[in-house]
Amino acid sequence: MTKNIILTFLLIVIIVITYFNYYQTIRNSDKKIQDSSCSIVLYEGGKVESDENLSGQFIFPPDTRSYRTIKIKSKLSEDLNNIKVLAGCSCTDAVFNYEQLTAGDSGELVFVYDSSGKRGDNVINLTLTSDNYPPFKLTFGCQISENPSSLYVNVSPQSLNINEIWSSGIDLTYPISVIFNEKINQDQFKISVSKPYIYANINNKKLSANTADIVVRILNPPAGEISERITLSYIYEGNQYESFIPIYGRIKRGYEVTPSIVNFGELSDKDEANATVTICISERLTEKPTINIDGDWEIVKILTKDKIIQVQLALRDSIKSKYCAGRLIVGSNIGNIPLSIPIFATIQNSN
Repeated sequence: MTKNIILTFLLIVIIVITYFNYYQTIRNSDKKIQDSSCSIVLYEGGKVESDENLSGQFIFPPDTRSYRTIKIKSKLSEDLNNIKVLAGCSCTDAVFNYEQLTAGDSGELVFVYDSSGKRGDNVINLTLTSDNYPPFKLTFGCQISENPSSLYVNVSPQSLNINEIWSSGIDLTYPISVIFNEKINQDQFKISVSKPYIYANINNKKLSANTADIVVRILNPPAGEISERITLSYIYEGNQYESFIPIYGRIKRGYEVTPSIVNFGELSDKDEANATVTICISERLTEKPTINIDGDWEIVKILTKDKIIQVQLALRDSIKSKYCAGRLIVGSNIGNIPLSIPIFATIQNSN
């Protein structure tokens, strides 16, 4: 008798534990659904009511752009016409899949969230507008987690800092390693660049189960500041993500010009408006920069020694104006960006 009671008690305990584990599985499954979509209901007068999913938080991976979906059902007495979505708080884009939502019908709102530089709890604001109803403001929480799902991506290096001197045919190459802790199919992994002189491809044109070795080439960039990026797009468990690799720095022209501006001020005679501009060329340059003049001055002589060029300037004999202006243009074939040296003078006796 006692043995039967013990066995019955153990059986009850097993049933309770099994049910509790099943209930936790269902809850975790529901929570996973919350990460990708939620549902709201629109009521008359701009009122918004949500189901339990919206009261939970969207979970986003760090430093990515992620797509999420909100299911919307209308319980309005009239149709919503010319629907638009105003996005805020790091939402870079948001669209509704119908321009018109018939009373009682459902639609989907898709938005893109940029979690760059954010961590922890955040707030998302979206506003649904139409021609015939007050705006519906949607405010809900989100969380940027280091591990929002089983997917984690590690990019090394996380950015490219370029500090090079321009030269003819400049060709810079950088390896980048991308490692996922889960398998990503090759047809679900895309690479895009922000400028045509940047090239990025998977090495050997093959993506292994969870690793991509990317080769980045920067071919003949223009001289000056660089602020570009490479975008990695990938799909996992039906959600689309984007990771960014910033490219920043400076491509130096490869030469220095002194002075950067020639201002004579007031001169008593135009014969005093002579100047020498010095151009120092980098050892990396295999060709001389072009030198041109525009305006009231002319080039008298160009002296070259090793990597130093001296340009002697004088005011044109035909100039009779009191106020004179011109510019020396250097390096129109160096890095595609010519450098202009302004020249000014006021001649008291211009005759």
